[in-house]
Amino acid sequence: GIRNTPPYLWPARSAKPFDRKRKLPRATSARTSLKKKTSSASARAERKPLDQKKKTAPRHQRANPHKRGTITMQNIDLICVGKLNAKYFAEGVAEYQKRLAAFASFRIVELPEEKIEEKNASDAVVKKALDKEGRAILGSVRRGAAIVALCIEEQISSEELAQFLADRANSGAGDVAFVIGSSHGLSDEVKRAAALRFSMGRITMPHQLARLVLTEQIYRACTINAGMKYHK
Repeated sequence: GIRNTPPYLWPARSAKPFDRKRKLPRATSARTSLKKKTSSASARAERKPLDQKKKTAPRHQRANPHKRGTITMQNIDLICVGKLNAKYFAEGVAEYQKRLAAFASFRIVELPEEKIEEKNASDAVVKKALDKEGRAILGSVRRGAAIVALCIEEQISSEELAQFLADRANSGAGDVAFVIGSSHGLSDEVKRAAALRFSMGRITMPHQLARLVLTEQIYRACTINAGMKYHK
């Protein structure tokens, strides 16, 4: 049989019949290929990505998560004459400053206190020091901000302070600057420029403690406006 026949005598295999219906791939020109690439690129550009992330609003325009609706973040400054040396006061102020970040852009500005060498200084010497401190205070206030001076004036409640901050926020000029003077008080120029003057009581307290109490009251006012249960 064929097994015993040398390979060169084997019969040739028949070629596969050609199918006329089968389509051969057409050669594409460089122009046609470029046209397809351009059309596909434009189609991809027109399609919007499904996972497109929303842009985060700037901090001063971010919605308050505790407030019903959307409000603009206020700039609230606490301008103080003198440094906060006691660690326990500094830790308390830092805690409320951290909490206030949820409601406002809060910052503390410390200004140097004018030294009065005389123990029993005259009114003229004290006035000169207060005037210099007053100019530094007014120079640190943001343009258009309402000044709130802490001095010996009428007393207000936490709810009234909250209403003042809310009215400022709704007026479109929401910046507020709280001011605590030195141990000798505030200059007449600062008092005249203040939109609100109030006292935290008839008691006398150290200025460093007054800074802590005022920072807590600002935070309390913000929680009242936000409808939180912090204030009882």
